[in-house]
Amino acid sequence: GDVPLMRSDVGLVDALAAAHQRADGARSGSVLFVVLEEEHLLCENLMEQELNERWGIPVVTLTMQGCTARLCLGQAQGGASAMDEPLPLLLDGKLLVTVVYFRGGITPQCFGSSDRWAARELIERS
Repeated sequence: GDVPLMRSDVGLVDALAAAHQRADGARSGSVLFVVLEEEHLLCENLMEQELNERWGIPVVTLTMQGCTARLCLGQAQGGASAMDEPLPLLLDGKLLVTVVYFRGGITPQCFGSSDRWAARELIERS
């Protein structure tokens, strides 16, 4: 049978969905899960499914190395400068990322290279 989400995970899914819905571009955006290289936990899979099935929100899962290769910042909206507001975070140069949930990239050991630190900084600037 189906493995149920724990109540705390359901609350987290609801919070991620609420943050996504409040973001500019939510209709075309997605939620990004940043995971550890060596493991992708069952609870993460369940949370991703819940976001997609119950809320209709696309979910992308990347490791920090994947973030390095596939994320970039977009252009400021309406002529605003980069100092005025955060820039949009884009996957593969086109898919807007509205919310980032870190399960990996949360300790210094997750960053084996300066590229991974740069990816984390890029996410934080968005």
